Amino acid sequence: MNKPSGSNTDKPSEPPNDYILVRARRGQASDSHSLAERARREKISERMKILQDLVPGCNKVIGKATVLDEIINYIQSLQHQVEFLSMKLEAVNTRMSSHVEGVPMKDVSFVCQFVKNLLLNLAS
Repeated sequence: MNKPSGSNTDKPSEPPNDYILVRARRGQASDSHSLAERARREKISERMKILQDLVPGCNKVIGKATVLDEIINYIQSLQHQVEFLSMKLEAVNTRMSSHVEGVPMKDVSFVCQFVKNLLLNLAS
């Protein structure tokens, strides 16, 4: 095998003379990609902390995947509560509208709003 003269493939290429190689200390990034990645991770951690503070009992959970599972379960339970309360409100509205045929609509709306607020307060 003929090697072209002047090329040395046994040694790794060295940086040019005007290039200064600076190695970062452990935990300190030196290039823009690493800095951007660190900023992204910090932003995610801040958002996770906010979510943990919003969900009751979530601060006791360890691990991001488990925290996200708890948050998902909590949001799903809230969705079920909203559906349940909406059905209850619909049932109350149906019963009230059949019993208040001679009552002015303004009074019926007031009572419905009152019942809705009462149900929402009971759920929280």
